[in-house]
Amino acid sequence: MKSVLVFAKAPVPGAVKTRLTPPFSAEQAAGLYRAMAADCLGAAEAVPGARVRVAYQPAPTWPDPSWLKIPAPDWFPQAGADLGRRLAAATEKAFVDGAERVVVIGTDSPQLAPATIEEAFARLAAAPLVLGPAADGGYYLIGLREPAPSLFDDVPWSTAGVLKATQQRAAELHWPVHLLDELEDVDDAPSLARMLAAVKGAPLALRTQTAIADLTRR
Repeated sequence: MKSVLVFAKAPVPGAVKTRLTPPFSAEQAAGLYRAMAADCLGAAEAVPGARVRVAYQPAPTWPDPSWLKIPAPDWFPQAGADLGRRLAAATEKAFVDGAERVVVIGTDSPQLAPATIEEAFARLAAAPLVLGPAADGGYYLIGLREPAPSLFDDVPWSTAGVLKATQQRAAELHWPVHLLDELEDVDDAPSLARMLAAVKGAPLALRTQTAIADLTRR
């Protein structure tokens, strides 16, 4: 079984997309985050034969991911003290639940195409680890064909060293890594502008493009 895990968190104003305030208000940035997350989930759901689940970080005002506006989303709460532990726990859960290959995506690259996720699954036939490099030095996708908790140890999360550190952990496991094409991670106004320029005229990040159009008309 193929499993796609979408890592998402509650869209609390002031807690998501904080580097987009300004140019947007906290409420506007939270609305943009909701659109980005919906685009990422939509890409995952378009992958044939994959079970899609949301690994969710809740908040009292948003206790579940029903705001994603999909029927009864298949989800479970994230567990762990930091992102590394949460990734390790979520991927292990997916394997325990019967997955043979697991791909994890976040919500910062709404331009992610279903074909890229499909490519990640295909590449896992030959490589134990697939990474989608982000332009900021992190990654927008990680694919595994077996649990590897140590892969997430000693990674400087939320820095430009995430991808490099993960590759170092893979080398310690003697795992070859397949790298997908690089994508923009949308965290601030410049990266948002670059992403929008890249998808202009393409059927990608449509909810995000609509949200931005609505904001700029106001």
